[in-house]
Amino acid sequence: MKSACVGCGACACEKADGAEEMKALLRCDPDHCSLECVTACPKNAVVLSNGFPVILAEECDGCGACARACPFQAVLIKGRKAVKCDLCYSRGFPACVSSCPYSAIEMVLNDSEKKIVDSLLGYEKRKILPARVEWENDRAMICEDEEGKKWYVTKRRPPWIEEAKVLHGLLKHSLGKPRFEPEEELEEYCERQRVILSPGTREFLVQEMEKELRGYSVLSEFLQDPLVEEVTVTGPGSPVRVYHSEHGWPDTNVRFTSDQKIVQIANKMARGLGRRLSAKTPRINADIPLGRIHAVQPPVSAGGTVLTIRKFRKEPLTPGSLIRNGTCTPELLAWLWEKILEGRNVLVCGSTGSGKTTTLNALLCLVPLNERIVIVEETPEIVAPHEHVVRMVCSEDQGTSMSSLVADTMRMRPDRVVVGEVRKREEVSALVDTMLAGQGKSCFATFHARSPEQTVQRLESLGVGKAFLTGFDVIVCQNRWTDYSSGREVRRVTHASVMGQDGLEPVFLWKKGGLEKVSGGRVCPDKKRFLESCEEGFREYASRATALVLGKRV
Repeated sequence: MKSACVGCGACACEKADGAEEMKALLRCDPDHCSLECVTACPKNAVVLSNGFPVILAEECDGCGACARACPFQAVLIKGRKAVKCDLCYSRGFPACVSSCPYSAIEMVLNDSEKKIVDSLLGYEKRKILPARVEWENDRAMICEDEEGKKWYVTKRRPPWIEEAKVLHGLLKHSLGKPRFEPEEELEEYCERQRVILSPGTREFLVQEMEKELRGYSVLSEFLQDPLVEEVTVTGPGSPVRVYHSEHGWPDTNVRFTSDQKIVQIANKMARGLGRRLSAKTPRINADIPLGRIHAVQPPVSAGGTVLTIRKFRKEPLTPGSLIRNGTCTPELLAWLWEKILEGRNVLVCGSTGSGKTTTLNALLCLVPLNERIVIVEETPEIVAPHEHVVRMVCSEDQGTSMSSLVADTMRMRPDRVVVGEVRKREEVSALVDTMLAGQGKSCFATFHARSPEQTVQRLESLGVGKAFLTGFDVIVCQNRWTDYSSGREVRRVTHASVMGQDGLEPVFLWKKGGLEKVSGGRVCPDKKRFLESCEEGFREYASRATALVLGKRV
């Protein structure tokens, strides 16, 4: 692209002395040629590599037969050797393309080639010219284009048309094979098809095969990023979007061109659970080791197959993490620690994606480590650092509802019962029964509501009488919103209240951009017990929080 080129010379070709020679070398058009250069060479020094004529310098004697046979004058004789542009066959990628620091040179496919690649891969990668880079690592970057639109751009190049053909052939050959080793199969394929590959191209294709066979195709490039929390596909033709923990929801440079490819990836993710998208079952909601997936296809979705992947954190946030990222204040956590040790029931509420489960996981770190924890949830997201943990996952398909499992906890002698995502009337009823029955020392649960008042209203609408609301001793509400000054999404605890005989009593409220204590006096936990209740890794956090609530300078 002339507009991006600054004439730095980084792309200079070792085979051409000037611009005119470069133009000559680039004239080769094997799609519209009978390849006379290959048949004309008496030394067999011109061979085909992935359908492209390549001159083997060690075999060439410079006789010029190939140059005379070429109808496009794309072969030159230099230094008693025939030379032509072979897209840097020996390196695996055109040096002029990869060496340009301004992305002024690119491999451009014509319309027919694009259709072929799209049909073979099922996705395409757009080229985004960054005007400003906000974040970058060795695999991706987040940037703004000239119009100010934010993009998440993967740096891995897409396969060329010939590479796409080889990749498609290999993947088709792998169907039905119980064992498939990419390197071995690639070697056999090249021998069978008489394809010559450079070391760089060979390595690239093996990695692509691994991604397709053992990963989740192009989505693996997003899922491998630890800062990407969610990946969404909204049908073919629309860009894949990701939620980045530091930069929100940028579009990506990837979009699917085939609805079948999206269905294939969704079914591969749910294969271990025996589920698949089909006309009979157009909806999947499943948990996989990576996280949680939800997929729907027509007629449930109108614009093609929709896929949502929410990743689980490998290492849950600790109480100290909540303080460092501003979700909670040390004083609030110290107050909650005190309530937990007193055996109070804690209900963590919030809007979708506000971080309810993350906060609950951190609060479980404040439960003494020698206690027995029983966890009931539909989606395995709750992580307790304790050794004595019993985890039960409900499955409506197998007749094990959450309400029945919550009721079963009464027979399991837990110290603490943790229920994830209470939503239905029968689940709320079972949780209230467990709380009022004095189950263990206390119960924890998450619930959808934006404030303590809305929590009470929703509980009452789900059949909880006012006399039974006192079972919810502590209600913590967390919300999320966008800070438009920075463009970042914010997650904060905005309310903390206690439930008494006279109703809700707010203790912490969000005021003027911060969380303030509005009632209940000072919280003065015993420092020794506070420290002993935490693991070694939380001790620094505990000492700082205790010092603050005791009025000491941190």
